[in-house]
Amino acid sequence: GEVVELTNSCSNRSCFNSGVKRCTLRKYALYCSRECQVNHWKEHKPYCKKLGLPESTARLLEATELFRTGRALDEAGQLDEALIKIRQALAIFQDLVGENDETTANVYEKIGQILSAIGLYKESLVKHRKSLEIRRLIFGENNRFTAISYECIGNVLFYQGRYDDALIGYGKALTVCNNLFGENHMDTAMAYKSVGNVLIQKQQFKEALEILCKAEAIYKRDLGENHQKTVMITKAVDDIAKAYQRHESIENFKTAAQFW
Repeated sequence: GEVVELTNSCSNRSCFNSGVKRCTLRKYALYCSRECQVNHWKEHKPYCKKLGLPESTARLLEATELFRTGRALDEAGQLDEALIKIRQALAIFQDLVGENDETTANVYEKIGQILSAIGLYKESLVKHRKSLEIRRLIFGENNRFTAISYECIGNVLFYQGRYDDALIGYGKALTVCNNLFGENHMDTAMAYKSVGNVLIQKQQFKEALEILCKAEAIYKRDLGENHQKTVMITKAVDDIAKAYQRHESIENFKTAAQFW
């Protein structure tokens, strides 16, 4: 499959850098380097020819513009209008590149995010799970984009108050990040934070504190102690430590009361 440019990411799937150079022939694929462009050519070649046909090029530009307009409407808080535009884009992308394509997965993800923001969680889960299905088919389990899908699913379940299910989704994202990047990477830290947030809701303060302390250490190392995100997670860790102390006191009181 071919990644139509909906973001500024490098089109080479094994690369996570931003793309700065366009495909010379058709202009829609982005690459961070000549090396990535050469490595991706085998996948890119048939799409370069197919999507380069005049009728395909026009429809591709239409779908891309619809998606970008929808994304701008989403950012402006016009969610219903955004959903209409991005669904129109999805129909064109499905016709141009097919269902099991990374571009299609990306559009499903965006639709899922908007549906979640509207409060249509059941419908949102369907879209995110479809995106996950495509990404697992294309990339396999241990891929950054697969982890993002697990994270998105966890988010929706979290908003629904389904904390046990959310923990499973976040846990899978964390496992993928650990496998890909190791325990001390920023992507892993973000997964730690999501797992920690669920554990707080489940009042498992000790476990939440342990995992959020790992995230805090990475934030301090990579962003510095004075970065806004670091300050926020440090405050959260302090608050959870206090909550844990209170919780332990309450539990000790309950235990002692059994013998009164």
